[in-house]
Amino acid sequence: MSDTATSWLPWRAPHTFANGVETAFHHPLIELRRPGAAPSRCVDPLDLLDAGDLSGAEWRPMIWARDGMANRRPRDEVIADNIANCEDGYYLGRLQGAFEQIYEGTGLSDMGARRWVDDVRRRQQWCAARGAVFRLFVIPDTQSIYPDKVPGCPAPSPDRPIMRILRAADPEVRQAIVYPYQQMCDGRARHETCSKDDLHYTMFGAFLCYRALMDSLPGCAPERLVREEDLVRQEGPTIGGFGYAVGLERYHAERYMPPRAPSRKLLSDPRFATGHVDVLETDAPDLPSLVTFRTSNSSALISTYYVRHFSRIVAVAGRHVLEDLIDSERPDVVVLEIAERLISGSVCRPYHDPDAGPAAGPGNTFEEFTGFKLPLPRTHPQSAGV
Repeated sequence: MSDTATSWLPWRAPHTFANGVETAFHHPLIELRRPGAAPSRCVDPLDLLDAGDLSGAEWRPMIWARDGMANRRPRDEVIADNIANCEDGYYLGRLQGAFEQIYEGTGLSDMGARRWVDDVRRRQQWCAARGAVFRLFVIPDTQSIYPDKVPGCPAPSPDRPIMRILRAADPEVRQAIVYPYQQMCDGRARHETCSKDDLHYTMFGAFLCYRALMDSLPGCAPERLVREEDLVRQEGPTIGGFGYAVGLERYHAERYMPPRAPSRKLLSDPRFATGHVDVLETDAPDLPSLVTFRTSNSSALISTYYVRHFSRIVAVAGRHVLEDLIDSERPDVVVLEIAERLISGSVCRPYHDPDAGPAAGPGNTFEEFTGFKLPLPRTHPQSAGV
């Protein structure tokens, strides 16, 4: 509970206390009192962004309010109600409790962080025993990179789930975790790194994340790395998923694209859903091979950047490592890519579990999870090592 739990504060006015500065937007729930005799009520502060004139209203934190969990509703669909209209034309998603996790530091306790570290260590050792390098690739959410676009400018919490995991990790495990937060923040000075009206990063943000991942991998051929000066500026009409959901018109935006890299698809799954599978090969059979388990963030990485560094790529849409696929493919690199907000799914559950760790595996085989049989089609021989 905040130091200000018993004192009312003016709406939108930052409050300085012993540990820093807070606003209503630091909290998943607040108690709001409007002028007059109306009773106070427990609300999500993001629900008040379009509430009209609140200049005379006051608030105080209600993190563990009696009926708080009833108001902390799940937000999984990309619909207008789950999108916050923020500053400077930014629309940020309330999905999977991103605001609560990043600004309030909820969703994962130190015990849950240790469970994550143990899971990464186990994956690291299991892959190493099969000649593969393992990486947990965590893509920062827009709320972490652009907190100044949220009313009140709440700072990302040092206790947000990914930071708890990084603190708990020993140096060996820390080496396996790639979280390009600083690269994305620094990149803002040059170009937008996150979309203003979409869940994902921009193509320039994708470039920064790609470089962070490749810089972490041993045996990465430096001559194949895309440099920032290699990116080609393009401009054209676009609209993001959030913009579409709230009824925005298409607008012109710039994109920074790498030069085209040739590849061929041996398997192209028409589904755009969990279990989607892609198999790509390039014209360089001597390069390492990659198996990646991924979210939609990786769509901007696979055919534009990864194909420069790997002879063969198998990409599965899902947040679980399928061991029978790795045993079949014998890759040199295994990457589990996950969005920052997906590290903890406990924020919006009916009963919050502060000790939540990594989700259990799918409990089935690659074929049961994807519908495809092993082995997957290939023309290149299996890789001999990084």
